[in-house]
Amino acid sequence: MLKEEEYQEMREKVGRGIKIRRLRKGFRQIEFAKKVGLSQTHFSNAENGHVMLSLKKMFEVAELLECTMDDLLHPDRYFESMR
Repeated sequence: MLKEEEYQEMREKVGRGIKIRRLRKGFRQIEFAKKVGLSQTHFSNAENGHVMLSLKKMFEVAELLECTMDDLLHPDRYFESMR
């Protein structure tokens, strides 16, 4: 079972992964939130690691960002692949 600190770290990593890829694709936060059917506030909270998106929403986000769920879980690999 995950400790709260570990879960918080996971939420932050996923949020960072989403934000990095969203910005690279040129989406504004509000327009992207609408594409996945979320309020900007909820989507912002997800990007900032305050909440975790549902599994269904995570798949939608990954599809729109043209990446895998694993890519979202490991945002640091994005920068490694750019080297």
